[in-house]
Amino acid sequence: MIIRFFKTSYPLQYFVLLMISLALWFPAFLAADNHPVLINGMIAPGYDLLNSLVPIHSLGGTILGFTILLGTALLFNFILERHDLTPRNSLLPAVIYVLFTSFRPEFLWLHPAMIPAFLILLALSNIMEIYNIEEAYKQVFNAGALIALASFFSFETLFFLLFVYFCYMVFRIYHWREWIIAPIGFITMYMFLCVFFFWQDRLGDVFNHYAQFFADIRLMRLPANFSLLSLILTAGLVILGLWSLLKIASSYSENILVIRKQISGMLWFSLTTLIITFISGSSAAYTQLFVMTGLALIASISLSQIKRVFWMEIILGLMLLLSLINNYTMLIS
Repeated sequence: MIIRFFKTSYPLQYFVLLMISLALWFPAFLAADNHPVLINGMIAPGYDLLNSLVPIHSLGGTILGFTILLGTALLFNFILERHDLTPRNSLLPAVIYVLFTSFRPEFLWLHPAMIPAFLILLALSNIMEIYNIEEAYKQVFNAGALIALASFFSFETLFFLLFVYFCYMVFRIYHWREWIIAPIGFITMYMFLCVFFFWQDRLGDVFNHYAQFFADIRLMRLPANFSLLSLILTAGLVILGLWSLLKIASSYSENILVIRKQISGMLWFSLTTLIITFISGSSAAYTQLFVMTGLALIASISLSQIKRVFWMEIILGLMLLLSLINNYTMLIS
């Protein structure tokens, strides 16, 4: 029912998307969850500023987080449609994104990865446009700048610069200008940030914190309070993503060249999200949103193409039901 219903995008589908999202987030509106914010304000000044403007664990913070989630889901949907990876006038990718990024109580707050996810998708959209453009300087610069802005909220996202170079190889872009413009866009944003810290006479401290970040990089660790149902849902969504990857690989050669390039770019994006999550250390509780975004990309492409949807309808419906149960346990725990 989910796949068939959301293969169109009329006002009714948008209303049901809103209702599903509200149902998943409703427990967060009733109870402010005291997730620890393990963020260094020196290397994540954007999130530090946001926290001073909107208390993260207040109702206002939760509403803002929910609004950002819906905006990111619609942007996610738009990107896949624009690059012909899913059918036009379909809202299925948005539903997939909401499900993949709202199935755990740990995701239902204005956490540090929420705004970066939106900015990284904007960077993805810019990079996907460079294929067949003679001089894509603006798109490449914008991508580098957006990645830098995302790193102001979650510094781990700086590694998305790897994704830019992965796409250069996929799209066979070997001109030296594109290869240096992305870092220039990235560095430009940090030049403004350095000027800000210089005025506050904290520039030396900031450099020390950046050095400490790279010195403390460690592999992902699951949080101690990881519930059994969350573990089952995580495993189920990962398996669904891997199944989707196999489906895409099996029909990869049937697509025209431009679609094959776009799919390859999306796969490299998903690999980059996995790398970032893998080296996220103790912050993995929220950086898992990145890898879930990558898995949602793969699943959206695959589920939009399958003809026999009966079993997938059952699986998605079961995942949605279990996600609702998992999220509502926060009210009784």
